This record gives sequence, structure tokens and C-alpha cells, in this order.
Amino acid sequence: MLAASYLLEQPAGVKSIIFSGPCLSVVQWKKDQDEHRKQLPVDVQETLARCEREGRTDSEEYKEVMKVCYEKFVNRLDEKPKELESEFAQPNEEVYVTMWGPSEFYPTGNLKTFDVTGRLPCLHAAVMMKRCRKR
Repeated sequence: MLAASYLLEQPAGVKSIIFSGPCLSVVQWKKDQDEHRKQLPVDVQETLARCEREGRTDSEEYKEVMKVCYEKFVNRLDEKPKELESEFAQPNEEVYVTMWGPSEFYPTGNLKTFDVTGRLPCLHAAVMMKRCRKR
């Protein structure tokens, strides 16, 4: 997401980039996540919707049902890799909520309208311009 935005603004100095399932449109991402939510048990869907509607996404109830979402769609490993248990691997919740929102499936933060899909042709042009300058 941010790599695409950076490359569109400042392609100089970027030697290579790999996009592996990037979020290039948060609006599209949200639509996709809404489809994922339909695959969850009805009680989980109802709890998510109620907590979001009531502004209680910081409640323990919401966090508990979000575990179901993350286990189904984000981390499907039986055991958490030991590398993720390090204090350095812990997310900064304040930054995450500010930038994205209370969960992967409910973007309400600063990035909620992020969309570079209309600029993708420019991304190709930026990479090509860099290649042409080298010759």
C-alpha cells in the first residue's frame, strides 16, 4: 500500500519492489472483507456489527470475536511462530488504529479512503522512466 504510494511519488532510488497481494484501494479491500465476514458464524457477524455500530470496537467482546476473524483469514497456523512473541514484534496499537482502524476488517483510520488504482498506469511509467534514465 504505502510502497505503491511512495513509488508513485519518489521512484528515484528504488531498485526493485515486490507487491504481494497489496491493498491498492481501501474501498475495494473493505468490500472484500465484507464478503469474508459473511463466511463467519452468524453470532460473530452480529457481534461485530453491533460493536461497530455502537462504537465499542475497543471492548473485550469485539476483541474476542475478532480472534475468530484473524484465525480464519489472517493467521491460520496452529501455533504462533516464536519470532512473533518477541517484544519487538508486537504491534503499536495506537498507530494501527490511527492509520487503519480497530481491525483489519473495519478500516476507519487515516487510510480509509486510500486508493491508488487510478494511478497504476503512472506506476509503470515511473518504473520505465527510471530504467530509461539508466541507459
